Amino acid sequence: MCDLAQHPLRFIAGGCWGPGSGLQSLSEVPAYSYTVKGAGQTFTSIVSGSYNGSPTSNLVLQSYVFAAPATVPVEFSGSRGTAGTAATATSVFAIQKNGADIGTMSFAASATTATFTLSSATVFNPGDTFTIIAPATPDATLTNLAWTIMGTAS
Repeated sequence: MCDLAQHPLRFIAGGCWGPGSGLQSLSEVPAYSYTVKGAGQTFTSIVSGSYNGSPTSNLVLQSYVFAAPATVPVEFSGSRGTAGTAATATSVFAIQKNGADIGTMSFAASATTATFTLSSATVFNPGDTFTIIAPATPDATLTNLAWTIMGTAS
């Protein structure tokens, strides 16, 4: 430990150096090698969003344009959705790719956690649009939504 009261100091790479402190050469530091094992993280967050308040009829809650290719797994595996206040009836939000329905994000009556549907893994290429649309007849009690869609970079 450096005695700050006795020596003028210089800070070097997380340590200190001053008269009598004995600066350590990097050649004296033991080298370690590491082997990476496993596949690493499979899923990454590719789309997330939120909406404060109660969505109105057919409101576009989010429209996201992909800049790089990504694949969303079957049933939006690993994705999450929450509501600050639960709905009194089931609320189903359409999820679209380039304007065509591909799946849903649903909140059951009294639930604050969403479930997702997607029949097959879906690839989004650069320029493709991911959209979430509120139900035609929304439940006014369902409020303050947030979601994260998981997928893999292609």
